[in-house]
Amino acid sequence: MTGWWSALGGFVCAVAVLALSWLVALGLSTSSFDVIIGHSSYLALLAVAICLFWTIPSRSLLVRLLQMAGIVAASIVVLVDLGFLRFFKAPLWTLYDDLPVRFTDLTPSALMSYLSAYITAGLAVAAAAAVGITAAIARTAKAAVIVWPIATVGAFTILALGGAASVAPGAARGPLDAALMAPDPPRAALQTTRRTSAVVPDGAPRYEPKTIILAIVESAGRDIPSSDGRTPLHERIVALSGMPGWVRFDNAVTPSNATDVSIPAIVTGTGSHESAGKLQSMPFVSDLARLRGYRTAFITSSTLRWANFDSFFAGASLDVSMSAETFRLPFINDQTVDDAVAFRAVADLVAGESGKLFLMLYTNSLHWPFQQTSVAPIPGGISDRRSRAAHIQETGFASLFEALRRSGRLDDALIIVIGDHGEFEFRHGAPQPFTRLETFESGVLSPLLLMRIPTHSPPGATDALAANAHRLVSGIDIAPSLADLLGLRLSNGLSYEGHSLFRPVPADRIAVSTSVAEWRSWRRAALAVARGEERMTCRTEDLCHLSRDDGRTLTRLRRAEPSDALFAAALAHPHLRAVLGKIHRDHARQP
Repeated sequence: MTGWWSALGGFVCAVAVLALSWLVALGLSTSSFDVIIGHSSYLALLAVAICLFWTIPSRSLLVRLLQMAGIVAASIVVLVDLGFLRFFKAPLWTLYDDLPVRFTDLTPSALMSYLSAYITAGLAVAAAAAVGITAAIARTAKAAVIVWPIATVGAFTILALGGAASVAPGAARGPLDAALMAPDPPRAALQTTRRTSAVVPDGAPRYEPKTIILAIVESAGRDIPSSDGRTPLHERIVALSGMPGWVRFDNAVTPSNATDVSIPAIVTGTGSHESAGKLQSMPFVSDLARLRGYRTAFITSSTLRWANFDSFFAGASLDVSMSAETFRLPFINDQTVDDAVAFRAVADLVAGESGKLFLMLYTNSLHWPFQQTSVAPIPGGISDRRSRAAHIQETGFASLFEALRRSGRLDDALIIVIGDHGEFEFRHGAPQPFTRLETFESGVLSPLLLMRIPTHSPPGATDALAANAHRLVSGIDIAPSLADLLGLRLSNGLSYEGHSLFRPVPADRIAVSTSVAEWRSWRRAALAVARGEERMTCRTEDLCHLSRDDGRTLTRLRRAEPSDALFAAALAHPHLRAVLGKIHRDHARQP
């Protein structure tokens, strides 16, 4: 029996050591312990695998080599889990089905980019120490090997019983019953679809700018600072242009906190709560421009080999398409090459065109962990990671404006600068306070949105744009705005959920934002419903709350109830009802 007790004690110690390594990644908080408890069976399984391997007699050289290979493999598994825990609050295996990138998509450059983004030296030390100590415990605890699987079965049984008890029938009452019974949102993938027949002329254009530029800036929130750390980036962009006519929308909301939901929504005008079928039928903004005789282009520093973006954009009417694959340079930030290279390609294209030009640009330097090096010189005095990334953006926009000025296009250019979503404050190398994909608070809901209207635009359009500066607007308003300006309308029974910013936006409009869409899933859902300055934000951690956004700060007011107008609006829509159901069910399953 002594051996059995020794093995059992060793098993408990091994699980405790692995749990401590998780705390290094998660940080010391109540929610961290909840994550560990919720994955206790996985920790038990991992501990048993390491312990079983190291209790095998190692008299031969081959067995010893296999054991060394095993400890390296186990260290890699633990290290990858720690990286995911620090950023997503969950190990890799629980998230893999929802990730937009598959192992088969990873090139050596992409893999190194991810490692540099999510793995730190501290995490590597924690992973090696955890596996090494667990292996040492296994060698010290002399007992029958059968104890380890018995301990694992026990852990799984306890967890299963606890999980079954955590979601008690009848946990919700009244209007929430229907939401809790609604199935999770369906899943579909982005794909290639030709949509040019979905838009037709609707009389003469209100105005045709010689140049239309839509710049989507990754992770650019409403109040993101410029490279000096003080001046807002939106003020810096306006100053770099040297031109009047800019309107900043301080009450804008993103369609989604996930890039692979928000970008399709922005470029087609499809709400994140609408069906994948509608998304695949709606024309791209480039299709609108093509119909009016514009030469169209899409340039990005990002790879398109994730989330099926390569297939998705293959359906757009584009004369020029450039991505990371075009530039053939190493990834230096997440899954992107140097943003300065993309800006340079944009400037070259602007300089070389003589006719009407429509150009989409997607930049990525402001995405975590923030681009740090560039062919565009960064002053040595700028050391903060985000400030260095912001300087790359500023240099890029300066080159774009200069190209427009030299080509005589700046005065008659419609320029739209929009963040795909907002972002919260990152602390490099430290556990993150929460996962952006699971919340719409702390700045995530509010993206940067600037628009510069051409000097000779119709007075009515100019006045409406200025009047909408403080109205509730959304990323899905870009497409209907361009359709309105160019004198186009949708056909085939399609309609825009958003509004033209060149006409008065209704004061009572409701805008919604979701983390999950029919073409994008995630383990936990988040939801935001907005009207005027009112906000209802929902997440698994603490359900739904009402807040107020005064254009500077989102202030929580109270817990949201099914009788509240914004809650009722969410319950009335099938997709939003399904998202609410997922949020409440996942909340009930929390430890």
